[in-house]
Amino acid sequence: MKYIKANAKGIKTTITKYDLDWVHITDGYEGTGKTTFTWNLCKAVDPGFNPKQIVFTEDQFRYAIKTSKPGQALMLDEGALLLFKRDAMTKENKKVIRLLTTIRAHNLFLAINAPDFLNLLDKYVIQHRVRSVARVVKRGWVWWFTKPQIPLITINNKTKKYDWPDPRFRDNYPKLQGKQWREYKERKKGVVDRETDWMTVSEVAKKVNKSTVTIYNWMKEGKLEGQKINGTWNIPFHAYKELINQN
Repeated sequence: MKYIKANAKGIKTTITKYDLDWVHITDGYEGTGKTTFTWNLCKAVDPGFNPKQIVFTEDQFRYAIKTSKPGQALMLDEGALLLFKRDAMTKENKKVIRLLTTIRAHNLFLAINAPDFLNLLDKYVIQHRVRSVARVVKRGWVWWFTKPQIPLITINNKTKKYDWPDPRFRDNYPKLQGKQWREYKERKKGVVDRETDWMTVSEVAKKVNKSTVTIYNWMKEGKLEGQKINGTWNIPFHAYKELINQN
């Protein structure tokens, strides 16, 4: 962590002394330890970093930006990456993009876990907001790229694999364990479970400020997915999310 800590110190100075923000991307294959590295990086920038500063949804992201203090670090976990995919933008996602463009005023460090970031993230974010990229090559080891090197990271048209320039530096980082790591895994599991949860007709009606009759009509017309479970109509949580994003 020698070089990582030195860079984290520079990032902190940039944010606090020069009244700026810093957006960072951590790339890597599934299971290589992206979250572990990004956690270590956030902790190096912001010693008070804790699991509550890790966001999984657009609602959490909006709230975190509005309530964080200058100099704090936020980690956007890969589950929320569609927020930054312009061709998948919804009304809500556009609001999130606008929030991203305002984090400079909050002087925050935002680290985004993004496997295959050139395909997953919006080009505007990569070109205009990102100041550094880290590639986790295997557990415990990372390559670091500065802003001038980011345009040199490309996808080979033939192999469809990434072509990487020589990194600014290579460094290692420790694994995580303990209470805070367990808390993070529990929070992430809660989000995943919620995404596969069900809502009652009354719950949806209350959330969208409509009558239950309207909700039943929407299901009948095919505008809203629903399923009868033990004699009662229910709406999958993902269908509810699609509904509010369309309105």
